[in-house]
Amino acid sequence: MKQQYPLHIHISTLFIALVTLTGLLLGLSSYYEGRAILASTADKLTTRVSQQTQTTLHSMVKPAQMAVNLIRAHPLIESSSTTERLRHLPFLRQVLDNADGVITSLYLAYGDGDFFYLHTIENDNERFGVPIPAHSRYIVQTIEGERGQVLFFDTELQQLQQLEQPDYPQRYNPRQRPWYQAAIGSDELITTRPYPFFTSGKSGYTIAGSVREEGVVIGVDILTETLDKLMSQQKITPSAVLLLITPQGAIIAHEQMQQLLQQRRTEGLPTLSGSGDPLLQAIAQQPLHSGDSYRTVSLEEGDWLYHLTPFLLQGAGDILLLSAMPEPELFAEAYTILKRSALTSLAIILAVIPVIWWLSNHLASSIRQVARYAERLRHFDFSSKIEAHPSLIIEVNELALTLKNLQSTINTFQQTSTSLVAEHDYTLLLPYIVKKMLAISTTRYGLLYIYNNKLGRLEPTVAIHHSGNALPLPTTPLDCGSQKSLATLSMLDGSTRSSELSAAEMAALGLPPLPDPPIYQVAVPLLNRQQQPIGLLLLLREQQPVDDAQISFIEAFSGLVAVTLENRQLTGQHKKLFESFIQLIGSAIDTKSRYTGNHCARVPELTQMLAQAAQAESSGPFADFQLTPAEQYELHIASWLHDCGKITTPEYVVDKATKLETIYNRIHEVRQRFEILKRDAEIQCYQAILRGESDAQAKQQCQQQQQQLDQEFAFIAECNIGNEFMDPANIDRLKQIGARTWQRTLDDRLGLSYMELQRYSEPPQPLPVTETLLTDRAEQRIARPADEVMPIDNPWGFKLESPELLYNRGELYNLSISYGTLTTEERYKINDHIIQTQMMLSQLEFPEGLGKVVDIAGNHHETLDGRGYPRRLTAKELSTTARMVAIADIFEALTADDRPYKKGKCLSEALKILASMSEKQHIDAELFALFLRSNIIENYAKRNLNPAQIDMDSAAIAAFASSLR
Repeated sequence: MKQQYPLHIHISTLFIALVTLTGLLLGLSSYYEGRAILASTADKLTTRVSQQTQTTLHSMVKPAQMAVNLIRAHPLIESSSTTERLRHLPFLRQVLDNADGVITSLYLAYGDGDFFYLHTIENDNERFGVPIPAHSRYIVQTIEGERGQVLFFDTELQQLQQLEQPDYPQRYNPRQRPWYQAAIGSDELITTRPYPFFTSGKSGYTIAGSVREEGVVIGVDILTETLDKLMSQQKITPSAVLLLITPQGAIIAHEQMQQLLQQRRTEGLPTLSGSGDPLLQAIAQQPLHSGDSYRTVSLEEGDWLYHLTPFLLQGAGDILLLSAMPEPELFAEAYTILKRSALTSLAIILAVIPVIWWLSNHLASSIRQVARYAERLRHFDFSSKIEAHPSLIIEVNELALTLKNLQSTINTFQQTSTSLVAEHDYTLLLPYIVKKMLAISTTRYGLLYIYNNKLGRLEPTVAIHHSGNALPLPTTPLDCGSQKSLATLSMLDGSTRSSELSAAEMAALGLPPLPDPPIYQVAVPLLNRQQQPIGLLLLLREQQPVDDAQISFIEAFSGLVAVTLENRQLTGQHKKLFESFIQLIGSAIDTKSRYTGNHCARVPELTQMLAQAAQAESSGPFADFQLTPAEQYELHIASWLHDCGKITTPEYVVDKATKLETIYNRIHEVRQRFEILKRDAEIQCYQAILRGESDAQAKQQCQQQQQQLDQEFAFIAECNIGNEFMDPANIDRLKQIGARTWQRTLDDRLGLSYMELQRYSEPPQPLPVTETLLTDRAEQRIARPADEVMPIDNPWGFKLESPELLYNRGELYNLSISYGTLTTEERYKINDHIIQTQMMLSQLEFPEGLGKVVDIAGNHHETLDGRGYPRRLTAKELSTTARMVAIADIFEALTADDRPYKKGKCLSEALKILASMSEKQHIDAELFALFLRSNIIENYAKRNLNPAQIDMDSAAIAAFASSLR
């Protein structure tokens, strides 16, 4: 593992290294930063020059446009001769004077080719191709037909001289000038590109407008000399060059524009390549387009930087402002900064090293404290709040505050998660979820919708105010297929959405009246693990929307809520499936034998009624008896499963209505044997007559034998019913009757199954065979398999003696049953259902909360005196709930009117039997007393007993209860 050092060592080392490196790089950094700053400053100055120049041009354009519009509305446009036009000269002079020197010339071009031009003479150096008389202030050039003239006027508009220019109309046709052609085809004023003027030779641009009905175009000229002067005044460095150019390289404005105009070799504007300046010629070789950075050109005397900036002049096309300056001049200050930065950096390095150690140690102490807080969070230690000491470092304070908020968030999330997991009641869980969401999001109203997958809609389930009070539920479900609200859209795309709640949405949602708007809504979809919808939370807040941090927490918490809801729904579904399966078993048992009726369903009903009565007691032995919801559910499950072992009991044993009944009633076989004996008596009678004996005597003897056989069969049939107690005399008579014999002439092993044949141990006797009337043969005694013999040390603690035989179907043996219809083996088989119940249930992995199901369900045949079965438990070992199931089981069995061996007992008879069992400590006397004094008996009897069985009302039951005290 690499060597580790404290944080302040790392910080000190890093700071020293950084400061040293900074000292080394500061000079270069300052130099390059200075270069960048200077370049940026130059760029900004260039931009400012461009803006000032554009502002200057725009200030010149407005007076010129006003002048054109004034002339367009003046009668001058209708003049048809020079004489008439000269009469309007004062008006035109006033237009020039009002333009504040912006306009140097104005003119009118007529559709017939006439031209009238007025120009202000600024100085004597201006040239017009003719000598200018002294004191001249204005010059007028006219074309009228084929005649051209030049007229000079002083400041008072007194004509000083008039010259003829015969060639002027041939040299100049105003209708062919670009400004005329552009203006005559437009209703708006037009602005031309800069160009050299025909008359003065100076550079400028024209603003013109037409009166199309008259075919007249009025134009005014604006010189770019103002821009030339501005170019010379706005130099960034002493040697800098500023000029306006076109993308094709034509020069529009330059401080030496007049010189360039004179040096040009072609008509039009001078160009960069033809300027004769090496710098401008070098730039002309580069692409002329605007950019964000300076570009470099190299000359013999050094490198120059130049920059092209877009320049806007309406109607004048694309124009660029070109600024160029020598690189040494621009970055002279940067070289100075480099030297000064080197010295400053050295001083800083020497001064800062002693401070670094103290600063790093102080910084590390704050971080160490924050680290301790983080360690507490790592161990989920919320025993105390995070209270960090203020640090000089903002980030450390922010980190401490973040950890504090994180502690609160995690603590809230953990507590809420624990509460969600701990709440098992689905009906209580839903309001709790909404309340927690309201607290987390600081919203005022919360609605929870549960998604109905079958109907494809959201159904309102919970509506709560932030105070915790329930609100009226919306009456309208949300149809995700047709309604297009924020809630349904959120469900469709599975994302959290928020917006202001409109009146239409409020009406569509069916919400109760809410405060005045604005109301903001947040729709949070609840999705299961398969990203399928299970519900939606709609949170409402007044005045301001929910912020992003709260929405993030809501989304995180909604995931936990969705998983919890899904788990509860799955648990509920599994619980319903579990209950349905249990009820299916009970129904199967009841359906298996029509004689048990609805025993498996009625016992849970009685048990729950008895448990509710015990919990309602406020005094007496059950004053403190209470069942939690989980315990109530446990009792419900146990009471449904109390006879689940009966599914293993053979149907014919459960349904055995007579002593000889197995799958069918074997009394029919016995009857056939009596019929044979009666036929034998009749045959013997006829044989005696054939031998010559007295006819009357033989018939009388036959009749007597048949009557005796009828009486004996009637006795056997009565014994088969099992309603009477079989005393020893009756058993002796059975044996006497059963000793009668009859002749069997057919093989009794034909048509038997393999298992039946295996029961015969002796070889078959030769026919005919003499058989007794009632048999107890060896093959009727079915041996008990070894695996069905209950060992003494069985793991369930059963204390039962298993009969030697599994079944004994001997006819004499069954008919000799003292009471009822069941043999010892069959009664053991009946009782075996409780053994099977406990064995079956003990193999199930019951979840927590259902751990006592086996004992409650399997102990309802135990008695308080310790003589019950199958484990002979004592009163201390029997729970109250198991005792309740026992009373419910006995009462239902006594009053059931569908048993094969008896009629359902009336209430008085059933209660007497239960009272007797209570006295003998077979059932709980206190529970039986509660059973009597509550209204359980009366309510149960009305729903489940025949009216003939209800021979006691509530008063009679109360009197019966009083008689037992």
